[in-house]
Amino acid sequence: MFDSLQQLIKDSQPFKELIQKGATVAAYASTANSVSVALTSNSSSLTNADIVRICAQVAALADPTGIAATVAAYSYPMCSDIST
Repeated sequence: MFDSLQQLIKDSQPFKELIQKGATVAAYASTANSVSVALTSNSSSLTNADIVRICAQVAALADPTGIAATVAAYSYPMCSDIST
């Protein structure tokens, strides 16, 4: 029984890799969509933090370290900088 379980795990490896690739593609699509929405909005309402976040999101697409994604995640304007 243990051998058949090991074989099942071994046979499922290609599916696991496909699922991981699909998740990566979905993350890229989500980032591209949020950047697209931000760029098509009224650019006069963009704060400096918004511009930094958009640049970091674009850089995160090619950054394997995750540093750019971390910058993007924490680059939001302070409440006092948001215009109504």
